[in-house]
Amino acid sequence: MPAYCACGDEAGSAVLGGATRIRSFLFYFSPDSPLQRTNSLTKMVMVVCLGAVAFMIENIYASLVLLALVCVGLAVARIPGVFLKRIVVAMSGLLLIAALAHAFFSQVPGRITFFTLPWGAYFTERTLLFILTFYSRFLTASFISLIFLCTTREADVVVALRFLRLPFVICFAAAFILRLISTLIDDWWSLVEAQRARGMVFTGSLMNRLKRLSELAFPLLANMFTKIGEVDLALQARGFTVQPVHRTQVRHLRWNIYDYILLASTSTVFIVVAVARYVYGYLSFL
Repeated sequence: MPAYCACGDEAGSAVLGGATRIRSFLFYFSPDSPLQRTNSLTKMVMVVCLGAVAFMIENIYASLVLLALVCVGLAVARIPGVFLKRIVVAMSGLLLIAALAHAFFSQVPGRITFFTLPWGAYFTERTLLFILTFYSRFLTASFISLIFLCTTREADVVVALRFLRLPFVICFAAAFILRLISTLIDDWWSLVEAQRARGMVFTGSLMNRLKRLSELAFPLLANMFTKIGEVDLALQARGFTVQPVHRTQVRHLRWNIYDYILLASTSTVFIVVAVARYVYGYLSFL
């Protein structure tokens, strides 16, 4: 079992296999990860810039290049392959629905029309290219968000929001929502493992897996409302208020050379792609 510690900036860390790991939104990650050396505001700018770039690029080849670079970022962030596979499998259903919607309801002109549907939609060779482009852009944006979620703590996001001088009410609401999401993820996997220990099988057809997983929705919601009530009682017992009072902070935003490199590179990519796409007309759908 992991030995937890809660001291200073390392609150929410665990000792696994003799090495200290820090709890992010989704799992425990190594503090030696290069992205751990950058602050949360830098990673938020990275997510916004590269996410926007992923949806600005409509060219399949440029989109695949960006996806390959993001996959390199996943390796640099040292995200476990097993965890990445779990995320991809979870998104497969959504990607399948999107592919079917494009196949049966899109009207992408092309030289070869494979079939035409009664409601006016048709499938061409460019429809398949359009679906592949959508897959590439969606996976790129998802993997960028995954890098952020796997290398960032809830408290780090709040520190970044406070650095931007946002009102405390907004920072507190963001902290509460992020902590609730992290707790829900932990509760979800605890329920799944508990049901597996009782003999429930989550394999088989897609409908069978969805049926099994839907049975966990009620206990998950029950746990969520219970914990919301506990948080409310804890805040009242401590006399918490969102009124403007003088507040101190334990954590502060720190900058180093890695932050400046990542900010400069992602901002440059965003500007270059935006100019190429909207000024010169490059990177559009072939």
